[in-house]
Amino acid sequence: MSHWNVSQETKYLVFRDTSTPNKDFRVAFFPGVYKDFGTPRFGHETGLIKQFADWAINEENGVLVYRDLFTRPGDFRYAFYPANGNTHNWGGGAVLYNESEILFSGKRWNIAVETGILVFRDTLSAGDNRYAFWPGQYTDM
Repeated sequence: MSHWNVSQETKYLVFRDTSTPNKDFRVAFFPGVYKDFGTPRFGHETGLIKQFADWAINEENGVLVYRDLFTRPGDFRYAFYPANGNTHNWGGGAVLYNESEILFSGKRWNIAVETGILVFRDTLSAGDNRYAFWPGQYTDM
């Protein structure tokens, strides 16, 4: 059983750490934001991974994109670029549990729980290319 769930909460896309009851540990993506993580290295992978009421998780030319569909007009999204190495980590510390579960997968990207850590993993580039969020953190993106 995963210790993370993904949902739209009001107008926010939220990855919630459910490992500690009565604590607000989560990674929240806000509407109306345009933000890049990494350096552009485009591939040809394009497709929908998961649709919510006001958000879509997509692969767009190899880029993992959390797209805000609510805020109009404009191009509002969070973009995680492939082949950027193991350099983007939010939080850190001891692993709390031993589990591995893929929550969503696309052509290039997996959104998974790896030993309790929420990971956005580029599965096609050589090396350890991921964006990681440790449990027990309160992260506003």
